[in-house]
This record gives sequence, C-alpha cells and structure tokens, in this order.
Amino acid sequence: MRRIVQFGMAMLLFVYSCFYDRNIMLVYAEDTLQTDDGIYYEVTEQNTIRITGAKASLSEIQIPSEIDGIAVTQIGDYAFLDHTRLQAIVLPDSLQEIGNYAFLNCSRLETVKIPVTLQNVGWGILSDTPWLTAQEGEYVIIGNQILIAYKGTSENISVPKGVRKIAGFAFEKNMMIQSVQLPESLIALNAYAFAGCRKIQEIQLPMGLQFIGPNAFFECKQLQQITIPDSVTEIGERAFYQCSALQTVRLPNKLKEISAGLFYHCVSLRKIQFPDSVEKIATVAFQGCTALGSIILSEHVYKIEQDAFADCDNLQQIVLKNANCMLFQTETTLPEQTIIVSEDNSSVKAYADSYERAFVALPVLYGDVDEDANVMVEDAVLILTVYARSCAGLQNQLSDRQKIAADYDQNGSIQVEDAVAVLTVYARRSAGLEI
Repeated sequence: MRRIVQFGMAMLLFVYSCFYDRNIMLVYAEDTLQTDDGIYYEVTEQNTIRITGAKASLSEIQIPSEIDGIAVTQIGDYAFLDHTRLQAIVLPDSLQEIGNYAFLNCSRLETVKIPVTLQNVGWGILSDTPWLTAQEGEYVIIGNQILIAYKGTSENISVPKGVRKIAGFAFEKNMMIQSVQLPESLIALNAYAFAGCRKIQEIQLPMGLQFIGPNAFFECKQLQQITIPDSVTEIGERAFYQCSALQTVRLPNKLKEISAGLFYHCVSLRKIQFPDSVEKIATVAFQGCTALGSIILSEHVYKIEQDAFADCDNLQQIVLKNANCMLFQTETTLPEQTIIVSEDNSSVKAYADSYERAFVALPVLYGDVDEDANVMVEDAVLILTVYARSCAGLQNQLSDRQKIAADYDQNGSIQVEDAVAVLTVYARRSAGLEI
C-alpha cells in the first residue's frame, strides 16, 4: 500500500490537564504518512505501524493488518477524536493497543469490530459514542478480557471472572459502588480505573495483580484500608491521591519507588510499613499526611525528593538506616518537629544540622528510657509517667533520644502499650526466655 507524505497536517491532541477538566491543544506535525484510503499513520521505533488518524470525511474505515509489509499494532492517542462522520470501523487482528481517547466524541460511531487479540487500551477509548451507549449488560469487555466500562447500578460489585485488565475510567466517578470484588485473573488496574468513586469503602486486590496505574483510586474518599499484594511491582503517581479516610496500607515487598503524590493528603493515614525493596520516595509522596506519627526506612532508601513529607504535622520521628540517603535540600522535605534518627557523621546528619532539626544518632536501644543500657521496670515507670503527664496536658522532660527510646513500638507516640511492651521484655529476660 503506497505511502504519501503530507505536509503541514494539523494533528489534534487532547491534553488531560486534570481529572475533572478536558482542555484541547493543537499540535502541528511537520509531516505524516497516508494510505490511499485516507488513513494516517507513522512507523514506530519498533518498526510497527501506529495509526494516527484518518480523513474527517470518511464514514467507514477498515484498518489494514499491515502497511507496506509492516504490521499495524497500535491506534494512537486521540487518533479519531471528534470524527463526527465516522459510523463504522473494523480493526485488524494484528492490533495490540488502542491509545487514550482514540474514538472520543465520534458521535455517529455505531459499529466497531475489535479483535480478541487486543492486549492494551488507554482511558476513555470509546467515550461519548453510540457504540458504547448501545452495549448491554453491566460490564463492557473487549479484546483479550479488558473491562472498559461499567454500566450497572449496584452498591456491591463483583467483576466477572476472566477479566485481565480494567481500563482507565472504567468506573469513573461512580457514586453508587461501596465494595468491589476483583477476579483472580486481574493483572492490571490502569490509570483512573476507580477515580472519583467516593463511596468505595472496601476493595480486595487479587494476588496476581501486577500494576496499579496513576490516579487509580483518585479521591476514593471512603476507602479505609488496602492490602496491596506482593505481585504488584509498580504503583503509578497519585494512585491514592486524597483518599482521606485511608488509615492503613500494606505495600508489596517488591516495590522500589513510592511515586510522586502517591498518598498526597491522605489525612487519616496512620500506619504504613515500608518493604526493604523501596529505594526512592518521590516528590510530595506523603505531603499532608497529618496522622502519620513515625516512619522507618531501610538502608536501601537512597533518595527522598522535594516535599516528600511536607505538612506531616504529627510526624514525630523518621528513622533513616541509610546514613547517606540523599534528602532534597529544602526545609520542607521533612517537617520541622520531626526527630531525625540516623548515623552520626552522615549526609542525613548534615541535613539535620543545615535546617536545625532534632537529631538522634543510631544505635538506639528502644525501651531504655533512662539510658543505663538496660530495659528495666524503671523504664516502664518513666514511660507511664510521660503518658500521664501528656494526658494532663503537661510537658515531659525527656531528651530527644529518650523520646525515641520511650516509643518502644515506634509508632510516633508514647502510650501505655509501650510500657507494657517494656515490662514484657523485662519479664521474659528475667525468666531466661527469648524475646
């Protein structure tokens, strides 16, 4: 099939600037390629064909499986955006992927043939089309078991068995759903999958899940806890953005990065256990998590980016076992009141000195409040005294090191439970038992 070079071709691209708004920007390409049938395309670096559009006058389109002997594998982002004359399109068996908003606002598109070989889709690929409106049943599933839309009204939903991926915006801003049961076959929750579903309280993630896309649970404001299976290796930016009821999170043990804004303004988040696999905490990852009391980071964490813990107003301590962890050099990377615990003569200590932050050098013997190198009954008494004074609104007289040692369970607060733990340790040691 002959390729014709077209100059000055205006290509419409959508810029999705934020979750609730859509803005259009025109980007002009110097040239593009065109088939004799009026289909625009480009050759990728992988030597495959990506379809980028077609003549606006076409009402029926059949995408070929190859062009000049090169396989057609993709429909690009926004490729047929606003093609209001398009009524029918046939996609080839060679197709592997359909990009974001590929057929958005194709207001006459009633017939779409999608191959079962299709592996990936972007978000909103068939939004605002008659084809999508005409689909019957609660779940719209295309290609190789990809759920692209939910049309039901149930409060408690169970995604059908066999579904492998949930596309972006599949449950967009659904205000009915309260609980979600996902199938064991699911491997990916793509960007914005449950974004804006503000009544979801419970969701069980399957053990085989591998990927959670950006903004997947954006503003799910009633979601209280979530356990992310160890099969997940990547969680996209802002996945739990402003999940304001989220209290506890269990992260997977292969996760390497806490992505940007991942838990931004999760104001109820009290407890999060970081796996040893985590190496980097990106910008504003925990900004505004005002309920966090304590953070412990392993020796594998080598970088904490700008404002990662900004506005965490109750973060009492952060333990950095990697003494050479690179902290972004600004006073808002870590909160002012936070006691920094790490090795002396280190880059972490230098950060603390630069911004006049409280610093405690490792090692710390937790429970040894009186600093006599033993965990004894007297330490438990001191903890109880501190707790009683705090309940009465009085300040304690402990040093920063003593405060850290008194918080035996390292949750950021000195409580009765810390004294009980110290007494338990003392009793077991006195009895010759292992701790």
